[in-house]
Amino acid sequence: MPSFCRRKSNRMLWARVWRSWLISARCDHRAVTAGMIHGLWYDGMSAARTEVEVRVVGRQLALLAIGTGYTLHSLPIEQLRLADDVYPGQPLRLYSLKQPDARLVVADHSLLAALRKVHPGLGRGGFRRKYLGGMSLGRRFVLVGGFTLVCLVGLAASVPYLGEEAAAAMPAQWERAMGEKIAAHITRDTGTCTDEPGTEALARLVSHLAVRNGYDPDFVVQVMDAAMVNAFAAPGGQIMLTRGLLRDAENAEEVAAVLAHEIAHSILQHPTRAMGRALGYRLVFATLLGDASSVAGMAGQAGETLLNRSHSREAELEADRIALEILNNAGVDSRGLATFFERRQKARLFSGPRGSDILSTHPSFPARVAQAQVYQREGMAAMALADWQALQGICNNGKTTSTEEGKHDHE
Repeated sequence: MPSFCRRKSNRMLWARVWRSWLISARCDHRAVTAGMIHGLWYDGMSAARTEVEVRVVGRQLALLAIGTGYTLHSLPIEQLRLADDVYPGQPLRLYSLKQPDARLVVADHSLLAALRKVHPGLGRGGFRRKYLGGMSLGRRFVLVGGFTLVCLVGLAASVPYLGEEAAAAMPAQWERAMGEKIAAHITRDTGTCTDEPGTEALARLVSHLAVRNGYDPDFVVQVMDAAMVNAFAAPGGQIMLTRGLLRDAENAEEVAAVLAHEIAHSILQHPTRAMGRALGYRLVFATLLGDASSVAGMAGQAGETLLNRSHSREAELEADRIALEILNNAGVDSRGLATFFERRQKARLFSGPRGSDILSTHPSFPARVAQAQVYQREGMAAMALADWQALQGICNNGKTTSTEEGKHDHE
């Protein structure tokens, strides 16, 4: 064959091969690009950003170079995770457990449906918790609003108990300062009885009960010049009895029982905890900020709260039990608590404020009497006859102290 014919034949052969290769490449390119999604790949090792075409191939997510179709990376689908929460209009940010620092950013959310067809497990666990793209604005509003409401209700319900715990952890000097302010506020209109023999007799009784039970005799007990039959404890060991209570009592043992009941409240920090529950946010923040003056400044509100708020049923019964232990350990006849309750139940002379401490109707008098009778013990007199007479007459000589002269309680 002539050389010219051979050259022509070779050119025709190479043309057919080239045409065949182009057709094949175009077909392969169409096959590769069909169903592919555009994305951005960050390798996590540099600031470089690579545009890629994303395609699900078997159980792999293939990242293909734009134009050429070459596979740059292949990520196992079961190891894919969402890096951030996703809402409508936001791109998907995916990473692989094998390459936690790398990121694949895809704007088309339909990729998730393609991934779940291959690996349905992606629809559970952390993947679903982070994908909120299918949630409507209304549903998100209800979800967020409901969650916020639950948090607010929980906060409102827990703050009184947080205040109670914060108040119980208050430094002793703050607690005493607050108790002194409260006591001064409560007695500002009635004054306190300060007859010296009666005051000394009361101090001896308090010291005897405290020392025989291992407590520091630092309780401050005052007698209010008020006709109501009542007694209550304020924070910091401040205890108040009323003139009406001393005159109503049949013997010193009943007064000793009431006094032991209030000492028990002080030991158990019931008054301080009650203030924390009642004052809530103000007391919590003042205590945590270390502002003792703010805590003391609440005395007016705290005093009214103390007078008009009874302790819980459990707190009253607990204080009764501790009171009986105090009396028994001191060798004092503890039957006075039950007789005091029995007589008050029969008389029903509730001249004190609603919810008064020692006269609280929660728990009921029968329950308190029944418990007292179980723990009571016969013992010695609470004080000598001369001391008892001096205590009963502590307000008789007219020597009272008051911040506002002439203002006294009237029956």
